[in-house]
This record gives sequence, C-alpha cells and structure tokens, in this order.
Amino acid sequence: MDLWKYYFSKNGKVTWRTLGTDCILLHLKSGIYYTLNEGGRLFWESLDGKRKLAEIQEIITHQYEVDAETLKKDLVELIQDMMREDLVEFDESPRIDSSVL
Repeated sequence: MDLWKYYFSKNGKVTWRTLGTDCILLHLKSGIYYTLNEGGRLFWESLDGKRKLAEIQEIITHQYEVDAETLKKDLVELIQDMMREDLVEFDESPRIDSSVL
C-alpha cells in the first residue's frame, strides 16, 4: 500500500484535546488513550482529509529542523500505527468541505 497517495483524516470515533504542547487522544469505542508529543500533535492536527502525507511532511519540515528522510520514515511508521489502532481514516480523494457547497 502506497501511503503517500492517500488523504488522511481523524477518525470520527476519536476525541482529542491539547495538553500543553502534547495531545491526548481517546478512541471512544475502545476506550484507549494515546499521547502524542508536540511533533505528533502537529501531525494529528494536519490530518484534515485535504492533504496527502507529502504535504504534511512539508508542514512539519518547515516547523522543525529535521532530516527529510528520517521524517518520511517516522511519518510512515506513525500513520501505520494510527491505522492499526483505528485512529485515522483515508481516501484516494481529498475531503470536500460541505459547508462550501
């Protein structure tokens, strides 16, 4: 599966809150909590269904001084973990904002 061609969004079954620079996620169905550090929070906040991973990688690269290849590897690992935990949804087409229609 080529993760770089998909548009990712937060799963509607997940609620979240910012806590300082971190982010706490709660999967409402499983009841499991997850904690993301500041970089993970920025990644999570970028999952709007309108950006591919490459675009999110650019956002994070501009925010932090990080090696592009290391970040790419880390993002793949993170999104795979989030998929496994049912925290994200994905589609081959970008999400359309229905309030604009």
